[in-house]
Amino acid sequence: MFSGNMEAYVLALRPWTYGQSALPALLGICMSYSDTGVFQPMTAVLAFLIVLSVHSAGNLVNTYEDYVRGIDSSDSADDRTLVDRCLTAETVQYMGTGFYVMGLLLFGGLCLISSTSPILLSFMFFGGLSGSFLYTREPAALKYIGWGDLVVVVTFGPLTTLFSYMALGGAMYLTRWLQIVTLALPMAFATEAVLHSNNTRDMEQDRKRKIATLALLLGRGWSYVWYCLLIFMPYAFITVLSAWFSGLFIVPFVTLPMAFSLEKKFRLGDLKSLPRETGKVGMMFSALYVPLFLFVQI
Repeated sequence: MFSGNMEAYVLALRPWTYGQSALPALLGICMSYSDTGVFQPMTAVLAFLIVLSVHSAGNLVNTYEDYVRGIDSSDSADDRTLVDRCLTAETVQYMGTGFYVMGLLLFGGLCLISSTSPILLSFMFFGGLSGSFLYTREPAALKYIGWGDLVVVVTFGPLTTLFSYMALGGAMYLTRWLQIVTLALPMAFATEAVLHSNNTRDMEQDRKRKIATLALLLGRGWSYVWYCLLIFMPYAFITVLSAWFSGLFIVPFVTLPMAFSLEKKFRLGDLKSLPRETGKVGMMFSALYVPLFLFVQI
């Protein structure tokens, strides 16, 4: 059932991607504390671990599906877990199931201690879980039919942030939820930029395998335009926040020169390492952005 050493198990989870869900979750926790003035450590830890559990499971399902469909091969895969036989496909499948079960158990504990309605929390939790599973898994396999970008934008940002915010007893009215979702958009754009750069790099392979992606639909020229919008829109966003609320929001601008470097690489067609580099810049931006909400009331 299980094979491989501990390093292989850890790498199979792709922990370097955790910032894409952890930071939106932390934003929700910060916003809840800002609104209520009360920090609930146990609830915060549970919400945070639930997000990471579902993210881990989604990574494993994606690895398994890309491998069994023949999309990942030894000469093209970024994720080497299965193509290099570090683990067996069966092991990865069991691990994915295990992390989904872990997420469900943690969610049960969260419902017992959170002041928010379990029904409302369930709507958000199962929405995120379904998105992570159906991203590559049948019957939807959204990644392969052009809907993967939308799933990423919704999940890695608004949904994750709103879930952690509500879990800690955040405000229960629609206008505040819309504000929370809006504030999570810069991180959603950063995550989508990673996926889009990856899909642009793999356009020819995806075309041969008849996989529909936004990059293929747009073509190389418009993909470049979309990528530029994704990496620069967060800076426009924090410019507005700094003008309306606090000058502290200019802090993430220290990453702007790196964003211009990413744009240049995309424009010149230097795409091989671009997804990882885009991810690093996005996480640096988010790591500077999120803590500001502990100091600024919005």
